[in-house]
Amino acid sequence: MMFMKRNVTAAVFLILSITILFTTSCDRAKPVPDLSESPEEGFYRLFNGTDFTGWNIGGVEPDEIAWYAENNVIHCKGEPRSPYLILTEKDYENFDFYAEFKVSKGCNSGIFFHIPLAGRQSYLGFEAQILDDSGKSPDKNSTGAIYDVVPPLKNAMKRAGKWNQYRIQFDWPMCSIWLNGHLVQDTDFSAHPMLKYRMRRGPIGLSNHGHVVEYRNLWIKELPDSDTGAAVFNGKDLTGWSLTGDADWHVQDGMIISTGGEGYLITDNEYENVYFHAYVECDTLQSYNARFFYRWKSIDDPGYETALYDFKDAVKYTAQYGDDIPVHVIRPIRSSWFLYRIISAGQQSQVYLNEHLVSANRLLSKTPRGRIALYRTSEDGIIRVKGLKLREPEGPGI
Repeated sequence: MMFMKRNVTAAVFLILSITILFTTSCDRAKPVPDLSESPEEGFYRLFNGTDFTGWNIGGVEPDEIAWYAENNVIHCKGEPRSPYLILTEKDYENFDFYAEFKVSKGCNSGIFFHIPLAGRQSYLGFEAQILDDSGKSPDKNSTGAIYDVVPPLKNAMKRAGKWNQYRIQFDWPMCSIWLNGHLVQDTDFSAHPMLKYRMRRGPIGLSNHGHVVEYRNLWIKELPDSDTGAAVFNGKDLTGWSLTGDADWHVQDGMIISTGGEGYLITDNEYENVYFHAYVECDTLQSYNARFFYRWKSIDDPGYETALYDFKDAVKYTAQYGDDIPVHVIRPIRSSWFLYRIISAGQQSQVYLNEHLVSANRLLSKTPRGRIALYRTSEDGIIRVKGLKLREPEGPGI
């Protein structure tokens, strides 16, 4: 009997030891550095402490908006709510980033990364959420969350009125976030279906949700690029593309533009498993004849298609549906550009328009291998295309 008690005691001790070790390992707390100076070699300031040099504040004077700089702090008054985001003028891909922030009672804010030119920024790039939620159970909208997708591992937020510190490391596909020294995110974007096809590069933004919030000591160190995506358009001419028909596809101001005629613009190369994205802007596409094609083989075998939509009609749909917009309708946000994302691999494909999934196909009958093509008719208006990028899909599944 004594032997059994000793065994039970030893087992309990072992379980407690493993639990403590596991908890300590998962927490992976880091020292919170003094950010009045560079935290490590290679970092530089994103904010000079006095004004918005290096930032895009929406093309207006600072005294006309909710944001102002004073005493080494970026202040957001909350009202007026414009601009929603102030953005760095520079784009970033992989980085190591520090920032300190202080929230007011009931505050909602966030730091945005990889911000796109169109669509909802937190659904196409990603947002490290900031909320006045000290002491609350963590969820996918808590401070430290990858907003609306991945909850933090723990709630390490201080109460309103106290300075907090973020350290955010993004080195594709891994995103690690520490809040006040505690690891709150350790996420593989390539393994997550809601994150793997988000934008890989873009400016950094601070958000105004109508609440008072302050930021200071913003530091960044750029890490080596890891985006293997190839530019399928060189920005100068149509090298690598072929034309069929009389449509006047041409290059102007770094964009592919077509003003009339009917015909295809087709990549010379074929692609099998592919993730393709491009921004499209149009004056009028009232006939809805303009198309993107993928797995294109020939005019007789054009593969699969997705329509280009008219911006004015998108505005009309937004007014009609409000926030309850069907998935087949795009939500226009502060831009006449649309972001198209096409993923085609094996017998599956997905098409996104801005942040909305507009097509999901399984067991496609045509071979996965084919070209990418743009098509217009003589009834379509001026079409502009930029930011074309193509890469192999990564991670498990489509």
